[in-house]
Amino acid sequence: MAFPFLFLTLSLSAGIVFSRISPLPPFVFAPCLLLITLLCWRQFLYHQPRRTFALLIAITSICGFALGSHHMAEYSANPLTQWATSEYVDCIGVLAASPSRGQTTDTLLLRVKAIEWEGTHTHLQGSLRLSVRITPESVRTRRLLAGDTIRVPVKISTGPGFRNFDGRSRKRFPLVRNIHNTAFAKSPLLIKKIKSGGLLRQGLSRIRRTLQDNIQRLFPGQDAISISRDGALLEALILGERGRIPESINRRLQEAGLFHLLAISGAHIGIMSFLLFHLLTFAGVRKRKTYLVLMAFLLFYAVLVEGRPSVFRASIMAEAYLLGKVFWKDAHPLNSISISAFGILLLNPFQLFDIGFQLTYAATFAILLFFKPIHRALPSLPFRMDAMLALSLTAQMGTLPLLVLHFHRVSPAAFLLNLGAIPLIAALMAVGSGSVFLSALWFPAALLSARPLHLLIEALVHLSSLPFALSFRPPTPSAWMIWSYYILFLSILLPPFFKYQRRVLCGGITVVLLALVLHPISSGNQGLRLTVMDVGQGEAILVEFPGRETMLIDGGGFALSDFDVGERVVSPFLWNRGIGRLDYVVLTHAHPDHVLGLEAVFRNFPTARFWRGTRAVDDPYYENLLGIIPSSTKIEDVAAGWETVISGVRLRILHPPASFLHQSMAHNDHSLMILLEYHHHRFLLTGDIGSTIEEKLLSESGLVPVTFLKSPHHGSLTSSSTRFLDALSPEIIVVSAGYHNLYGLPHPDIWQRYRRSEALLYRTDRDGAVEIVSNGSSLFIRTGTGN
Repeated sequence: MAFPFLFLTLSLSAGIVFSRISPLPPFVFAPCLLLITLLCWRQFLYHQPRRTFALLIAITSICGFALGSHHMAEYSANPLTQWATSEYVDCIGVLAASPSRGQTTDTLLLRVKAIEWEGTHTHLQGSLRLSVRITPESVRTRRLLAGDTIRVPVKISTGPGFRNFDGRSRKRFPLVRNIHNTAFAKSPLLIKKIKSGGLLRQGLSRIRRTLQDNIQRLFPGQDAISISRDGALLEALILGERGRIPESINRRLQEAGLFHLLAISGAHIGIMSFLLFHLLTFAGVRKRKTYLVLMAFLLFYAVLVEGRPSVFRASIMAEAYLLGKVFWKDAHPLNSISISAFGILLLNPFQLFDIGFQLTYAATFAILLFFKPIHRALPSLPFRMDAMLALSLTAQMGTLPLLVLHFHRVSPAAFLLNLGAIPLIAALMAVGSGSVFLSALWFPAALLSARPLHLLIEALVHLSSLPFALSFRPPTPSAWMIWSYYILFLSILLPPFFKYQRRVLCGGITVVLLALVLHPISSGNQGLRLTVMDVGQGEAILVEFPGRETMLIDGGGFALSDFDVGERVVSPFLWNRGIGRLDYVVLTHAHPDHVLGLEAVFRNFPTARFWRGTRAVDDPYYENLLGIIPSSTKIEDVAAGWETVISGVRLRILHPPASFLHQSMAHNDHSLMILLEYHHHRFLLTGDIGSTIEEKLLSESGLVPVTFLKSPHHGSLTSSSTRFLDALSPEIIVVSAGYHNLYGLPHPDIWQRYRRSEALLYRTDRDGAVEIVSNGSSLFIRTGTGN
């Protein structure tokens, strides 16, 4: 068999997947594993290779199950994963890598040794991802090196993440990277270095820091601690640091399908290996020695960039391939690449669930399996453009379902744009690497390369800005679509069993591709479904009317934060619901915890109508939103007394009056109040109104008993008066508030007032998202925590 490790890796992966579904203690597998191992050995002694290999497949699958279960149990048992206090603690630990530089925060990966809190000194082992706000004193943080032992007061995250029914949360990524929790430090001045690390580790970290500093000197920013756009892109390409790339550039490259080129991966390692290989060949070095030099260089480079996951994967893959070339002349590349995946999963089985791991190996396997037949099918083009086109096409075909699943993005022109982008990246890496390493020897000479680098980067940015470099965002595909695609995709390699077999398979792939991208299958709703999402300290409500019409009311948001709730929480929630477009988007008022998330929503979802109750013409948040709303969206002003019927649901606006339309700034009391009536059920959505508006509505006799009340102003003390609650007599009250929010919401007095009302009470900080479904006569309620 040419590539046995492919099947062993697949069986190991299957075991790891099943361990996530139903983890069991490792000792449960011991008897079964021992029995199958004895049977396997017996078949081997009796020279039964097929039976031996089949049993070996079973053994690796069981090992994957046991390995995944053990890793999960060990990770979950770490004290840092269940840290229960929100107070600041003194953390003592060793830096696992050099500080990662960002735009607003620097990030430190800390291997914790001990924690001091309330006079106690607790020894423990674990990893913290520590964020430190950037200030003029951040130079102190960036002088630290990998291996340094530090002491720093931090607040360890105790939040549960965002619980919105999809099994995902803000805390999902640490598991695959073996990070046990996240933490925050107020200032770089609070970080105290206790001692330095080993000479070798510190020396490599110092080289990296020098190279990073020289890139910043070549392309300085507006102050001593910032970097220009060109420097940020070069830093990403050479050292794997993407934290300082401007968001506008990130978004442009994502839309064009070129963002993957900024992550050091197989393509970058391949380009560097290609350049070095031809340089050594030109110098007359024999092929075997060339492979050994390449292996040594890749090992040094992987250590230099301090084991960034994408670099680690790509280097392991390249090392495995080169090792096969050195020791086994006829080693099949598919087997070598499979060995690298097998080794990575043994080290950390949950790398299997890392998006980068999946994309890297899907692209690599697709290229190895399909490059030659696709290349043969293409016409010959000058400058080997046919080979590059086949390479780009096979990589795109291998990764497309995963891109839709994880990123909800399809860029039709990506495989063409890559034809121009890959040579640009190769040139950038060649000139940039030479310039960066030359800068460490003689900086004035490196300055000569600044202009050529700028021109190359400018060409890359312009390429991503071409009119046809657009993408669209399909909803989450079902599991059967993804499996169908890959089964049909791999079936092309099978020998023909009937006439036109490959044409039929290609037709099937086309149908599945269209289903993945266009998502034509949607069941719709039998009743009215309303979901108060868990967006932290903010508010976002999805209303799904009977049939298929949808309305999003507010989008959450965090002021003065890099975390984009609209992109990271609200949009994924909508995609996972199978929503690819919105019929209505409603803004209650333009405060950041309601409006900021809508910016990403308008970028990601075609929207028919946008409703507003006021025009806060001088409010920067409101003005930013207006600049993003596409011209195809109809903007409508609504006011008290306005009503309509949507799919059998009567919708009325209770506040504000038309006289509030023109305002200078957004205000809580200008919030839109919406009443939904569906058969015997009424749902009142209040925005952030205060008691003044409540009393006004009471005096105008504008309130009637309701089934559901969305708590005004997140349960603030200035809202939810006793008279207001008595008039509404709600059966269900939901408070949208953030876990351990700074405002102490919902206020304890208001919460007690709600409890006295005898309504069913829910709050997103405890229950996660709250979903209420009405069929007109009965209500069905579920929460993100399942309580």
